Amino acid sequence: MNLSSLANYAAASAAAAILAGCSAGASSAFGPSTPIPATRASASTTPHGVASDRACAGNALYFSDNQNSTIDSFNAAGGTHACTVTASGLANPMGIWVQPVAGTYFNYLFAANAGNGTAVAYKTPLNDASVPQWQFNAGGAASDVVQDMFGNVYVAQYGTPNIAVFTPPFSGCAYPSGCSPSYSITDPCGSVDWLATDGKGDVYSNNYCGYVTLFVTPVSAGEVGTKLVGTAVTQPGGMIVDKHNELVVNDQGTGKITSYGLNVLRSEATARFTLAPYSGAIFGIGLDKANKFLWGANVTAVAGQRYSFSAAGTGGTPTATDPNLVVPFGAAVRPSSAE
Repeated sequence: MNLSSLANYAAASAAAAILAGCSAGASSAFGPSTPIPATRASASTTPHGVASDRACAGNALYFSDNQNSTIDSFNAAGGTHACTVTASGLANPMGIWVQPVAGTYFNYLFAANAGNGTAVAYKTPLNDASVPQWQFNAGGAASDVVQDMFGNVYVAQYGTPNIAVFTPPFSGCAYPSGCSPSYSITDPCGSVDWLATDGKGDVYSNNYCGYVTLFVTPVSAGEVGTKLVGTAVTQPGGMIVDKHNELVVNDQGTGKITSYGLNVLRSEATARFTLAPYSGAIFGIGLDKANKFLWGANVTAVAGQRYSFSAAGTGGTPTATDPNLVVPFGAAVRPSSAE
């Protein structure tokens, strides 16, 4: 993805200006790299301003900072300072994922690195010194990553038809060398972006063809997904599956987030309700286990913002931000979905 296409992807002139540079001193699919600001660089190696505050537990909300190549962790109420700031193993991260299904892989957070074509997995809780346990070498510009209930990891290769699949065990995927994909699956649109998976193991791909693609479990090598009839997306944003096994889709083109009821066997979706339109450019979304609040990474507001998860639900406050936060891109809430 070049800088011009990223500006279009942001769908806002303000966001495009923010995204003009990339960070971490690493090459990036988004354009020339620039050094991490000194204030952020020090935050990744020394305790953050409030990280030692016992009242700031963190690891309830996560937001990836695409420009600073970090993941900022907050407590459930958000706040004006991140509790922890994690930098190791990150290169312009986009989508992030917290496994919603209890079991072997429940305590991990995954991040898709657009800057170097990898996805990494951290054992949680995160802290300032966290280092990935696993690395998945997907190639291309990795835009999102999810893990299904069987432990399989899916990484979207932005702007291509390809979704790389990694199957457990991951003994050969240790960071920093990582492992190659076990196989790949194909979005018929030809241009993938965001991913989601449900409690049954089905996988969803939000693409640039105006619909969501469905892969029904068990997903096998070389599988081509099918159009999920009834979904309509002008410009793809993040997705999540709620506790009722309904698909929640962010449409950046309309500034709306919609919950869809699913008939997976018939590859059909029906819009249940839509939150009130938001302003700015929200990319990733996360949802709490109770389906009460949804958090969005709003790059225009430079903050994570909380919305009521209900028909015409409004919000935008409270927020999760930080003086050093530049491009909040991916969002995750623990636990993020149904068990």
